[in-house]
Amino acid sequence: MPGHHVEPLKRDWKKLFKVEFFPIHESELSCRNNCEKKSPNGLYIIISAIPQLDSPLPHFIKGASCMVIKKPDDKGHDPIEFPYINRNLKLKKLDCPNGELMLGHRDASNKETVSFFIKNNLHYEEKKEQRFRCTLVTE
Repeated sequence: MPGHHVEPLKRDWKKLFKVEFFPIHESELSCRNNCEKKSPNGLYIIISAIPQLDSPLPHFIKGASCMVIKKPDDKGHDPIEFPYINRNLKLKKLDCPNGELMLGHRDASNKETVSFFIKNNLHYEEKKEQRFRCTLVTE
């Protein structure tokens, strides 16, 4: 877990969080309506908390940290880039002393979703290659 010393969940994270991938062009991040449609050049990733039936409380994400996993055999993969991350209201790029590429939450407010855009890597899902390790903190 990136930067945290917390015991991992004993439950399947896929039952707690939904991760969706949408191929878009990065220009759509700055232009909400009436954008000129361009070919996708990256993936918009949305992570949302799934409401739990056994809990009376609303299910929110209070904190998020995502680290890019770099492997020595990363040849053939486009580098991970986060254009427009400075416009993201929930996440920011972290300045890591050892050069790790990480995103972290801006504050500990309740969030129904966290999202970010990665440039290139359009075939992320198809390759089934793990490129991120995320820690999500809930209530």
